[in-house]
Amino acid sequence: MHLDNWGLKAKKLGFRSRAVFKLEEILEKTNALKGCKNVLDIGAAPGGWSQLIKYKLKTANVFAIDILDIEPIKGVNFFQKKVEDIDLVKDIFLLKGKINLVISDLAPNLTGISVIDEANIYELNDITLDVAVEYLSKSKGVFIIKTFQNSMLKKLRTKMISIFDDVQTFKPAASKKQSAEIYLYGAFKG
Repeated sequence: MHLDNWGLKAKKLGFRSRAVFKLEEILEKTNALKGCKNVLDIGAAPGGWSQLIKYKLKTANVFAIDILDIEPIKGVNFFQKKVEDIDLVKDIFLLKGKINLVISDLAPNLTGISVIDEANIYELNDITLDVAVEYLSKSKGVFIIKTFQNSMLKKLRTKMISIFDDVQTFKPAASKKQSAEIYLYGAFKG
C-alpha cells in the first residue's frame, strides 16, 4: 500500500490512519474540544479518531462503537455494535444528553451503483444524526460527520440546519482532492 504524505505522517506519529488529520483540522477550526468531557465516536474502526481525541483530551471519557472490531486504545471504551443498537450499551445510554462531542467517520460498503450508494449513505448519515441529537448535550454539544458530495448532501445539511444553531461544511487539507468525502459540523450553542 502506497502511503502519501498524510499517511506517512500518521504512521510516524503512531496514529492508526491519515483520517486523524481531517478531524484535527475541523476540531482546531471550530474549537470543538473546549470544555469537552464526554465523546462518542460512531463508526470508530480502525480507531484513529478515538486515538486522536484521547491524545488531545487525556481526561475525557471516550466511547467508541463500530460493527468492526478495533485494537484496544488505552482509555477508550469500545463496544462492537451497530449504531442502531447503541441504546443497548448501558455505559453509553447513561450519558444520553450529556455527550459534548459526537464524531462519525461511518460509511457503508459501496456498490458502485450511485443511486443505491447515495441512498445507503444518506440512510446511515440520517441514523447517525438522530443518535447524535439524542445523546448530545443541548448546551454546547457538537456533531462532526463524514459524508459525501452527492444528490442527498443538501437534504442532510438542511436537516442539520433545522436542528443545530450552527452548521458548517469542511473539506480538510488531508482529504484527497479527487475524493467526494466532505465533513459536516453541527453545534448547539446552548
